[in-house]
Amino acid sequence: MSVDGTAAKPSVDSGRLVALVEHLSEGVLMETADRRVAHINQAFCDLFLIPAPPEALLGGDCVEAARSLGPLLGDVDPFLARVDELIDAWATVVGEHIPLTDGRLLERDFLPVTHSDGTREVAWVYRDVTEWENRHVAATDEAQQYADLLSAISHDVRTPVTGIVGLVELLRTQPIDERTRQMVDSVRQSAASLTTMLDDFMDAARADAGRLDIRAEEANPESLLESVTDMVAPIARAKGLLLQSAVAPEVPAAVRLDIGRVRQVLLNLVSNAVKFASAGHVLLIATVRQDSDGDRLVVACEDTGPGLGDLSPDEVFTAFVQGPQEGRRTATGAGLGLSIASRLAAAMGGSLAVAETGVTGSTFRFELPLVAVPEAVTDKELDVVRVGVVGPEAAAAAAALTLTRHGATIDPVDPQVVVVVGGPVPDDVSQRCVILAAREPFRTPVADRGTLAAPVSARDLCAAVLDVDVASLTGGPLPPLSRELRVLVVEDDDTNRTLITRMVEVLGAVAVAAPDGVEALGLATTDHFDLILMDIHLPGIDGVQTAAAVHQRRKEGNQAPIPIVSMTGSTGWNQPVEDAQFSGSLPKPMTLAQLHALLMSVGAGPAALDLSTLARLVADLGDAELVADTVQTYLDELPARVRTLAQACGAGDATGAKEAAHGLKSTSAMLGAARMAELCQELESTAGSMAAAEVATELDAAAIQREAERVSAAMTDYLAGPVT
Repeated sequence: MSVDGTAAKPSVDSGRLVALVEHLSEGVLMETADRRVAHINQAFCDLFLIPAPPEALLGGDCVEAARSLGPLLGDVDPFLARVDELIDAWATVVGEHIPLTDGRLLERDFLPVTHSDGTREVAWVYRDVTEWENRHVAATDEAQQYADLLSAISHDVRTPVTGIVGLVELLRTQPIDERTRQMVDSVRQSAASLTTMLDDFMDAARADAGRLDIRAEEANPESLLESVTDMVAPIARAKGLLLQSAVAPEVPAAVRLDIGRVRQVLLNLVSNAVKFASAGHVLLIATVRQDSDGDRLVVACEDTGPGLGDLSPDEVFTAFVQGPQEGRRTATGAGLGLSIASRLAAAMGGSLAVAETGVTGSTFRFELPLVAVPEAVTDKELDVVRVGVVGPEAAAAAAALTLTRHGATIDPVDPQVVVVVGGPVPDDVSQRCVILAAREPFRTPVADRGTLAAPVSARDLCAAVLDVDVASLTGGPLPPLSRELRVLVVEDDDTNRTLITRMVEVLGAVAVAAPDGVEALGLATTDHFDLILMDIHLPGIDGVQTAAAVHQRRKEGNQAPIPIVSMTGSTGWNQPVEDAQFSGSLPKPMTLAQLHALLMSVGAGPAALDLSTLARLVADLGDAELVADTVQTYLDELPARVRTLAQACGAGDATGAKEAAHGLKSTSAMLGAARMAELCQELESTAGSMAAAEVATELDAAAIQREAERVSAAMTDYLAGPVT
C-alpha cells in the first residue's frame, strides 16, 4: 500500500525485506500506512498465540487484530494509544516492554521503513524476554538480599566492636605503663582492622547490588592524607617504617570529593603497604596531572616492600587475593581491600592502577577528576625560612614537597634549619635540626634539635621548623572544650550506651543517656541539649524517625533546633532522609579523637544558619527555589525588623519590643537561624515580665543586632551556592 492507501508496486528492497523477515526468530509484523497487515511471520503468530497461518492474516485490519488479542494484552486502549504515538513520531524506538496477561514479557522495537520507491511501512519486532528478565530480577533480588544480610551482620558485629573500641579509648586515657599501653594499642589496631574488613564486605555487597553512593564535599587534601597515615601509624612505628604523607604545591588548598570513599581507597593502599613492607618507607604523595579532559588529582602510594611477587598487576585487584607469596602466611584480612578500592575509584570517575613494581617495592596510583574549591588558600608560614632536607631520596623529596607547599625555600647550601628524614643527623650538620624518626622519638646528644615520630602533619612540621612549641607536638591530652556542653546519647545497646556516655564525660561534657527513641523524644523536648548523638538502629521508632520527630516537636513548640549527629556503621537506611534530619555523622566504632573533634565544633558556638533545617524545608516543600526566595525575603526584611526592635527597646516600648521579637523569632527558627530565634525568645520573655519604666534601661537589642550580621552573612553564602 502507498501512504494514501492505494496499491503500490513492490520494490526490490521490499522483496528482500520480506525474505529476511520470514527467517527471523523474532516475531515481525509489517503494516501499511492505513494500518493493514503487509507481512507477518510465523514467529509473530506463535508469540501472540494466533492459530491462523501468517498468509491468512495478510490485508487484515491491525487495530481490530490488536483488539482481538485483548485477553492476552489486558487493557488494549493504552496499547493502541502508544502505537499511535510511535507512528506519529516516526522515529525508531527499541526495547519497550510489553507485559502479557499469561505472565510472559515481550520486548518491542518500532522500526519505520521507507522503501526505495518512496512508500512507507511500519515494522514491529517482538521477542520473548521473560526468561532473561526473570534471571535479571532474580540476580538483582539475590544481590539485594545479600547486601541486606551483610548490613544486618555488619550492625550486629559492630555492636561488640564498638564496645571494644570504646573501652580501649577509655583505657588509653588512664595512667598505665608503657608495656600495657603497647598491648592496648595492639587491641585498638586489631579492632580497627576488623572494622575495615566489615566495611570491605559491605562495599562488595553494595557494588554487586549497584548501590555504591558517591557524595562530593569540600576537603583539605593535606588533612585527608594525614588522617589516613595517622590510622596506620602505630603499626608503621612498631615495624620501624617511615610513614609520611605529602601534598605538592600545585594541589589546591581545597577540593571537592567524597571524603569517606577516598579515605577508604587510600587506607587500603597504605594498610597493604605497611602490612607487607618490613623496612624502609611508605609514602603517600598527592600531585596534579594535567590532562586534555581536565586536571586529575593523583595520589601515589609508594613502598619499599617485596613488590607484587608472583602476582600480575591485574591479579592484585582480584577479590580474596592477599599479596605476594612471601607475605601471605602472615597477612590478615579477607583480601577484598584492593578489589573494593578499584571499584570505588571507578565509581568516583577515577582509576586505580599499579604504576610501578619491582623486587624492592611497588607504587600504586589513584587518580580522580580534580575539582578545586575557588578562593581556598594554603598558609605560607615558612615563606621566610631556608630549609635543608637530608635523608633517603624519596622520603626527603616528600618532606621537601610539604615544606615548599608552605612557603619554605629549599636551600641545601646555606639553610637556617635542617630537616633530617629518618635520622641519624649527619656529622657535617651544625644548624638547628628537626628529625623525622621512623619510631617513637629517640634522644640525640646534639643540642637544640626536635625529634618527631612520623607520620608528622604539615602543621606540626612547620611548627617544628619555626621552633614553635615543639615539645607539645609529640602527643599529650586532648585540649579542653571551650564551654560546657550537654549531650544526649541515644543508644539501645547497654554496653555501647555506657561507653559512649563515659567517653562524652571524659571529654568534659555532661551526658544524658536514652535507650530508645521514645525516651529520647521526651528528653529532647523538655530539657536543654547542645547536641544529640543518635544511633540509627533503635527498637520501635528508629533513629531517622526519632530525629525527624525531635525536629518537628521542637518546631511546633517554637524551640530552637538541636544538631543531631548519627552514629552508624551501616548504610541500609535512606540516605536523602539522613541529609534532612542529621547535621553530621560519627562512625561506629568511634575514637575519642573523633568525638572530641565533634564536641569542639559544637562547643565553638552554634552556627548562624543551620543548613540541615533548610535541607528539611526543601525536602518538605519539594521546591528549592521557593525556599531560596523565602530566605531572600527574610534577608531583605531583616535590617528593618532589627531596627524596629532596637527602636522599641530604646523608647521603652515593651509591647512593641515583644511583638517585634516574637515575629522575628518565628521566621528565624523556621529558616534555621537558631541562635537568632533564641535571642528573640529571651528578649520576648524579658519584655513580657517588665514594668514599662524598666524597659528603656534594661532591654538591649545589641546581641540581636550582632547576630543579625552573622545571619545575613550566612544566608548570603547560602544563596550564592547551587540551588538543589
